[in-house]
Amino acid sequence: MRTDRAIRIAIYAVFAAVAVYIGISLYDASANPMKTVLAAEHTVDSTYEVSGWILREETVLSGFGTDVVVQAEEGARIGAGQGFAVRYTGSDTVTLAGELDALCLRRDQLSEVLSGSQGGVHQGENAARQMAFAAARGDLSSLDELSLAVSTYVFENNSADPAVLQDTLASLEEQIRQLEARVAEESVWVYMPHAGLYSASTDGYEHLGPDSLEGLDPEGLRSLMSGGKVSHTDVLGKVVGGNRWYYAVILEEHVAMSLVGQEAYAAEFPGLFAGEVELTLERVGQAVDGESVVVFSSAEELDCVLSAREAEGNLILRSCTGIRVPTEAVRSNRAGDDYVYILEGLQAKRVYVSLLEEYGGFWYVRTGEDLREGMEIITEAEDLSDGKVVQ
Repeated sequence: MRTDRAIRIAIYAVFAAVAVYIGISLYDASANPMKTVLAAEHTVDSTYEVSGWILREETVLSGFGTDVVVQAEEGARIGAGQGFAVRYTGSDTVTLAGELDALCLRRDQLSEVLSGSQGGVHQGENAARQMAFAAARGDLSSLDELSLAVSTYVFENNSADPAVLQDTLASLEEQIRQLEARVAEESVWVYMPHAGLYSASTDGYEHLGPDSLEGLDPEGLRSLMSGGKVSHTDVLGKVVGGNRWYYAVILEEHVAMSLVGQEAYAAEFPGLFAGEVELTLERVGQAVDGESVVVFSSAEELDCVLSAREAEGNLILRSCTGIRVPTEAVRSNRAGDDYVYILEGLQAKRVYVSLLEEYGGFWYVRTGEDLREGMEIITEAEDLSDGKVVQ
């Protein structure tokens, strides 16, 4: 009898203790409002603004004489000895070649109209808009081509009888065959002297290659890129050899020295690329008056920098990816171990973390098994402890 009574008293005591603990915890939770934030992974970049010069292995295509018309498209890769332009030997062959191009363009447009493709209608509408914009800007260089597109895609598509269009197309084909034969008799191919990417753009600095940057101090680089242009006659463009381009910049000495020891960097050039491009550190020059010449190279997007000489952007010195945690949520114990509290059910749970970098009021911590995206990190609460009921 006494034993049963003692057991009941013990049960009541335990229940009362638990109730008191829960009550105190609930009171603490209501008296000390808690704030949390969802754990999410972010990337932060430490960048440095740069402005420099682009150099390539370039050869100017000049000295081929007059009446030469380039056939290669911008950025086309052409092998050594491959034809890239045509020299017309007849007195009126250049004019005939222009007429031939116009006939071929009209033939292609008319073929699309006859195919019944809706693309022809859209192209006609686009050509009409572009013609209006060009006229408003005073740009007359493409009006002939655009007006031909409007005439073919819009007017003929809507009004002409298909049989009439078919006869017109046959007539065009015959005219093209006759002109092609005549132009071929009065023209010869001009062949590429070196393999590479073709570009019609030249600026007089093509003679400066990556070797020109050897041993330059900041003043020497500025002098090199501000003068020394070379002019050529009968220029058809240039050919860019190799598969790399070079970027030379002048950086503050402490920034330049911080690059040593790391080979690959990422950079952003909004005026040239949509995203990041990878740069390889080639060399860091000797510092003079607090500045150093730094040379990078890249094997990416060579066709996008064929005509670029100067470029501004952001050099990404380092990049850090991790869970972003408000600085006030990070705590340390006496042993120097860093940790945060997360909300697990109704309780606070202590999670040890590895700090990576502090930036903008946040610590970036390593993502791991204990701290993952989607967890609730407690940022504000009083008297937290591991396992404490907080909700």
